[in-house]
Amino acid sequence: MAPALTALRLRAAAAGLRAAAADARATGRDWAAEESALAVDVAGGPAAGVARLAETSPPWAETAAQMTAVASVLDLSASLHERLIGWEGPLADLADAFGAVLDRRCAEEVTALCTPPAAPPGRRLGDLDDLSPDAVHELQLTENPELAPLFAGSGARLLEAGPDGIVAVVGDLDDADTTLTFVAGVGSSKPESWPGHLSRARDLHAATGAATVMWLGYRAPSTLTGAVAREPAANGAADLRTFQASLAARNPGQRRVVLGHSYGSVVAARAARDDRAPLEADDLVLVGSPGVDAKNAGELSLAGAGGVHAITSASDPIGLTVDARDGVHGRDPTSPGFGARVWHAGRGVDHSGYWADPVTLAALAAITRGPGDSTGVYAPRGST
Repeated sequence: MAPALTALRLRAAAAGLRAAAADARATGRDWAAEESALAVDVAGGPAAGVARLAETSPPWAETAAQMTAVASVLDLSASLHERLIGWEGPLADLADAFGAVLDRRCAEEVTALCTPPAAPPGRRLGDLDDLSPDAVHELQLTENPELAPLFAGSGARLLEAGPDGIVAVVGDLDDADTTLTFVAGVGSSKPESWPGHLSRARDLHAATGAATVMWLGYRAPSTLTGAVAREPAANGAADLRTFQASLAARNPGQRRVVLGHSYGSVVAARAARDDRAPLEADDLVLVGSPGVDAKNAGELSLAGAGGVHAITSASDPIGLTVDARDGVHGRDPTSPGFGARVWHAGRGVDHSGYWADPVTLAALAAITRGPGDSTGVYAPRGST
């Protein structure tokens, strides 16, 4: 039996990727050449135009580099497959087994190139238990001065910072009755997205009264196509567990809620699926989720007794990617058989509209206040 992949196919795929990379670079050059001409038509002049275009320009150079790197991995795998061809006779079974391992390792290397894990922050919150949140903030800004403009006048405090993400809090981290950890989704590792997420954290703090943590501590997929990968969620889940454990150690008597939106819900749910110990949270909230890798809510383990909650608007197109049985990342947590407590969103709310929706915010406030609060409205998805 021949290995699952052949050297010929691997080299053909590598050649195709290199050709596509060349096309991407050419397209990027064409795009750049057009930017100057297009920018002058934007209000605010050329500088404003270039800034606007930079927000929407496809990352051609980054995509091309990624394709070239993957092509190199495929070529290396092809070379190793060619060596296996000479293994015949009594070594045939061993060649087949090694070929299967090689194919798996090739796939893992490609995945790692496309969605590498985040570099760790310079200092984790758990290493700074003896410092107040204000002192942590000042220390982090001293070591990451480029972030100072983001926090100027924001009322937020920087808790962790690394090359691929940051963690900040709005509200009193140590004296609040509850901390709400918000985990964002696709594109949240891009610095240009951080002001928007910080504004979202302020809105959640105002609606719930909880000290709201903007947790962008993982390397999120940068595109919707990249969001089909599960590795970023696995990597992010481990870091989220570490952060929640540091909150529990810092303030053992505090109530903790973890809220994941979109791909962030995949990360948050994965963090609650660990056989070693439950996630340090009383409640887990999954908003606009593309699926959960669990048969039911009972497989998600939390340190507290609050439980698992889910919110997905009937108008959210994310519903097209998931159903009661399966989806891009598993089962729809709002499906009746999953076992989560399912809450309403307002009518017409799209995938990014939850944070301006009074119905969703009322539900989150009720969840944050804890068991016994029935002021929020809940119902299966599709009833709104």
